[in-house]
Amino acid sequence: MSSEKKVSEVQQAFEFNEEHNQYMNDSDEEFLTLLEEVLAEVFVQHEDEESYVHLEGQSIYFLGDEKEISSIEKYDQMSLDEGSPATEDFDTLAIIADEYFKKPASYSTGEVIEEVECFITGFIQLYAGDKFDVRGNMITHWKSTKEKIVIHLNELYEPERIISLVESKGFKWSNIVRVIFYGHPLAEIIGSKFYERSESRELVVWDEKYPGILLAVPEYEDTEAHCPSTFEIVNSEIQNSILTGSAVNFHRSTIGHWQMTLGRIEEMEQEELESRTLLQFTRREKRNVKSQNTFKDRYSEGRLTINGLNDGSLKLDSIFELSTSVLEDILFLAEKCSMRLEIANHYHQIRSLYIRNKLKEHLESNSPAMKTIQSINQGEIVEIHLLSEQELKSIFDILWGNIGIRIIESRKDIYLAMKDRLLRFRSRKLRSPA
Repeated sequence: MSSEKKVSEVQQAFEFNEEHNQYMNDSDEEFLTLLEEVLAEVFVQHEDEESYVHLEGQSIYFLGDEKEISSIEKYDQMSLDEGSPATEDFDTLAIIADEYFKKPASYSTGEVIEEVECFITGFIQLYAGDKFDVRGNMITHWKSTKEKIVIHLNELYEPERIISLVESKGFKWSNIVRVIFYGHPLAEIIGSKFYERSESRELVVWDEKYPGILLAVPEYEDTEAHCPSTFEIVNSEIQNSILTGSAVNFHRSTIGHWQMTLGRIEEMEQEELESRTLLQFTRREKRNVKSQNTFKDRYSEGRLTINGLNDGSLKLDSIFELSTSVLEDILFLAEKCSMRLEIANHYHQIRSLYIRNKLKEHLESNSPAMKTIQSINQGEIVEIHLLSEQELKSIFDILWGNIGIRIIESRKDIYLAMKDRLLRFRSRKLRSPA
């Protein structure tokens, strides 16, 4: 009853304020609003804990009907399967897997993770006596054998296994046998050091109970070659932070060092690319210069003759003293290489002289070939299938020599038959193994 009385008093106060609203300022309205919210929270009616609605919400038993229960189970199963079919439906799963791998949502970047080499090599030595050094001190000498064992770094903690491996090589473990292990992974256990050029490796006894097992302290440069640099470590962490969205915990100077190193690496890559490109151009230029020099040497006499005829330093009579090969070079330069003869009559006379000399050479050296061509043009029967490759080659050297010797039009079938036979000879050589 007291709570109802208080609420009625508050309502009367609100009604009074509404009647006299013209006398209230903004601060009074804010105060009354706040007071109303506080009173509502204090005097709110709580739900009856024994009511049906409260029991239904707090009960461990679900009171819905069968249809509602089946729909909830279906929804939960779909949530667990994440859109995939049941594990018993292998055919459907195989189809979905094939479709996924055709266009996967994620795939390997192809990065190769280098495995750290953790194997060390032990060389077996035998006692070779004691000797005096230059200072008169007694030094024990050991002689190396050809036998060695390779173990994992962690196997150093099993001395009995090392001894069994040594004895498997035919040795009896005693004070006259020892094994020295080498390898950069030893730096993880005994560290590394700098050596002079002629300084021997420092040997460390691994276990006082087994003085015959020694470790050679690696050189610092060898160990650094197999360890990641500071830049690689920082760069790996930053790349992982980009992928995962996590923050990196590095000092500002470390990040600055990484940025400068990354920029320098990019500059070096660009410089290397420019160097490779320049090297390619240099090599290409060398090849071009070499080919040009070879070309100039090969056709030097022909070039000098053309230049001499063009500038008037050579008389036309000099061409009659040239060999057939030089005349052929002059024609090649004039027709194919744009080294034209300025006077057309010079070109025509050189060509006529070349044809005459070339025909004379063919008549003297290739008389059987000329006779065969003459027989074909005269309509005589020529047994093409009996011609050898060399004979065909001599015939076509004349026909394709640009000296005016041709097979007449009416005997074109003989020409095509000889050409086909020559091509068969050449193709047979190409197909035959070397």
